[in-house]
Amino acid sequence: MQLNLSISLWNYIHYFPLRKGGTSFFLDGGLDSLARVIDEIAAAGYGVELWPHWSSWEWTSPEREGLESQPFDLYAEEHRPHLAQILSGVRSSWHTGGEKSIENYRRQIDTAAQVGSRVLVMHAANLSLDGPAPDFDFAAQVLDYARQHEVKIALENASEGEQDKDPALWNLPILERAIARFDDLVICLDTTHVQKFKRFTLVEYVDRLKDRIAHLHISDALGDEVGIGRLHTVPGTGKIPAADWRYLLAALEEIDFQGDAVLEIKPLTPVRIAQEADQFFARVAG
Repeated sequence: MQLNLSISLWNYIHYFPLRKGGTSFFLDGGLDSLARVIDEIAAAGYGVELWPHWSSWEWTSPEREGLESQPFDLYAEEHRPHLAQILSGVRSSWHTGGEKSIENYRRQIDTAAQVGSRVLVMHAANLSLDGPAPDFDFAAQVLDYARQHEVKIALENASEGEQDKDPALWNLPILERAIARFDDLVICLDTTHVQKFKRFTLVEYVDRLKDRIAHLHISDALGDEVGIGRLHTVPGTGKIPAADWRYLLAALEEIDFQGDAVLEIKPLTPVRIAQEADQFFARVAG
């Protein structure tokens, strides 16, 4: 099947500061630097997943001896008209800032809705759905507000519960408990998180969640206890077996998956990495 690949701004957050001294540095210009990045992504045929913050980097001296960051809160109301223009015609989703209050989730949902995005990704802990005493009332308030604004909340598998002694509180059972409680809560399956925490295999995650998988975070991993760059590599370059990738693609075909497969990958040049991922999935799919 043909995946709808998107590029996460997470890739650029890690990538850009490493370009100090390079001839193609274009981070200065406030939110216009973000517009140039999204134009580059869209021109290559990909969507984008936005993170809560964007930094515009500027040289601190003509000799290029240092960088200074000007941060932007992309969930701030004053940026929504500009973001709506930047994202016009571009497939987009958002990652939560993780602030655990109704007011903050409302502004995140408002931003996603007003700029034309329809998915907001968060971890179980963000919604207080982890642990032995989940706050279902809090999660219900967030989901109700999202529903009113036609934004889907996609719950991502992460580290919650993986160190707990009680298997019922490991991440996969936490996700199952959450989607059993809320009919319109969907799943963002993160392949590297499966590989890192290892309580369950990718095949088990797919089998037990596939009817609710609506979003993907895609990367491979070179090991378990390794640095962040080695945990977020191009599919096919790490330890996730080719058979698991094929199993995932077959399951997505079975459920007629229409969501985005968002690449969260570091090393460099995000568009080139997306092209390599595209080629890998074409080979695996046969």
